[in-house]
Amino acid sequence: MIGDGKAKTLKQYGLCPESWLWCLHCERFFQAKDLTFDDAGNWQGCFWLRECGGSGIGVDVYAWDSWPKQNPDMWEHWPKSEVELKHGLSCPLYSGGGIIN
Repeated sequence: MIGDGKAKTLKQYGLCPESWLWCLHCERFFQAKDLTFDDAGNWQGCFWLRECGGSGIGVDVYAWDSWPKQNPDMWEHWPKSEVELKHGLSCPLYSGGGIIN
């Protein structure tokens, strides 16, 4: 069960609790139900916000596949479907690192 504030944020961005997100700061995947309360007072923080500082849907936190959709060469090292995702899976922005389990 998610609270009203988080539910409102998810609805605002067209997300459901099971939607997968990726953080630009720590380069890890997590689900929308795990968004945290950020320093700006919104439910838009990365699950690991206190470690990485990632916050803001569309600023630091993105739909899991939004970066490779804009940069097709990224699919070479990016998960191909949501089935491959798991909480905490790391996928560096640049291909030098590849997927880290």
